[in-house]
Amino acid sequence: MKINFSFCLSLIVLTSALFLNSCKKENLFRSEAEIKKSLLGTWNLIPIPKNDTIRNPDNSYYLSLHVENWSFTDAKVDINLNTISGYSTFTVNTSATKVEIKLSGVSLPLSPERYNGTWQVVRLDDDILVIANDKEGTSGILELEFEKKK
Repeated sequence: MKINFSFCLSLIVLTSALFLNSCKKENLFRSEAEIKKSLLGTWNLIPIPKNDTIRNPDNSYYLSLHVENWSFTDAKVDINLNTISGYSTFTVNTSATKVEIKLSGVSLPLSPERYNGTWQVVRLDDDILVIANDKEGTSGILELEFEKKK
C-alpha cells in the first residue's frame, strides 16, 4: 500500500496547527512579551461572593457590593478596590508549561499580604483572566477571575 506524500504532509500540518492552537488556549509555549501584551488593559473582578460584609463600629453589619479592577500597563498594575486604590509592580515569567505573574511592592492602603506574591495564570484569553495563588503557610488557594473591560 502506497502512502501519498502530500496526504501525509497535509496531515502533519493540520495536526501541528491544532496542537499549537490548543497550546495558546492553555498558555503553553507563550512568550513573556505575548503574555504582557494580552494583560494590557483593565480587568474587572468577577467577585465571589458578590458582596462584602462590613462591620460598623456599633457591631452591626451591612453588605457592600465588591467592586475590584486591575489595570495593567507596561510594568505596573493599578488595583482599585471599592473606594480604595493602590498599585504594584509586576513581572511575567513563562516556561513551556506555565505562566506566572509576580506582584511586588503593593502600596497601602491595599493589603500587601493579599496581593504580593506569585500568581499562576490558569486562563488568559481576550475576555477572561483567571489567576491563582497558594500563599505559603496558609490553607487553601486564592483564585481570582476577571473579565476584560471593553
